[in-house]
Amino acid sequence: MLRISAISADARFIYIAERDYTDENIQSRKDCIVAYQLDSESGSLISRIGTFSVGSKPRCITIDKENKFVLCSAVNSNTLSIFKMNNSTGTLSILKTYDVASKPMWINCLKK
Repeated sequence: MLRISAISADARFIYIAERDYTDENIQSRKDCIVAYQLDSESGSLISRIGTFSVGSKPRCITIDKENKFVLCSAVNSNTLSIFKMNNSTGTLSILKTYDVASKPMWINCLKK
């Protein structure tokens, strides 16, 4: 299972893009972002925050420079999902999913 991850600027949360592979030897999972709370000093996982749906086969995940939004591209659905990040709890709220060009691979957030 391919996992692409992003860690918040304050090192309190990690977001992992998880792909669903249908294979008899691998447990089938839903395409999603899985969020965990981290110990910002040791980097250890404290608890699972939750899962958040994204398009088919998430490829890249990133957090904007101001630590407010999580973005995730999905290569099979040709979409870019944008989530608002709650800086207190680490939970995500979907803002919008955009249709984008074929097979979006990478995301880069630029600050004005």
